[in-house]
Amino acid sequence: MLDLSASRIISDLSLTQKTNYQFTLETSYGLSVQINRDAIQRTTVITSFKQSTTLNSDIKPQTSDASRENRSTTDSQPSSYKYRLFPDWGTGFLWYDTEWPGTPEGENLVMEDEILARYGSAFSEAYEEWVARYTKAFREQRCDCGSGEHPFPDVAERKAWVLDGMMLAAWLCHQSDVESVEYSPDDATVLFEEKKGLGATLGRFLKEIDKYLT
Repeated sequence: MLDLSASRIISDLSLTQKTNYQFTLETSYGLSVQINRDAIQRTTVITSFKQSTTLNSDIKPQTSDASRENRSTTDSQPSSYKYRLFPDWGTGFLWYDTEWPGTPEGENLVMEDEILARYGSAFSEAYEEWVARYTKAFREQRCDCGSGEHPFPDVAERKAWVLDGMMLAAWLCHQSDVESVEYSPDDATVLFEEKKGLGATLGRFLKEIDKYLT
């Protein structure tokens, strides 16, 4: 989870005229994002990942009963998924792309036990914490009572939550059983789909982050 100081640093970096800096974001589930700017003010983003076996050795990846029942017994290839990550308070935050053939039949919301089974406790705990922060903020601003307020009235706090979601989406996209992740923290949407091009996608996201804060 990013704290507010980290999100403020990112904001300052996007505005600064300084060159030759390097800033790294790291997650508890193995994703690192390094932001660099060179002498001619060209910004690049580099992603790196730790091996999942060292992060999730406490649990073996598996497929839910529902997914196993809906997979053809003649299909020896693992299922692949397309996900959509966006908040729908009271319902869920991680969804299947129901138009994708790899989606388990009749399923829409990705359940927390499925996330744990597929991606291990480190990612699952980070995801649940991200969801809990939004849920708590939503209630505190009385959004559930129709207040019309934004769950995160403080822009720095809002940006920290959006950036954490970006990291979750990027990590998910890198997994072997994931085709793409569509991330919509608010009205705007970014699509993570090229594992080797994640740095470029993250770079565009960071450059345009204000449009994801509305």
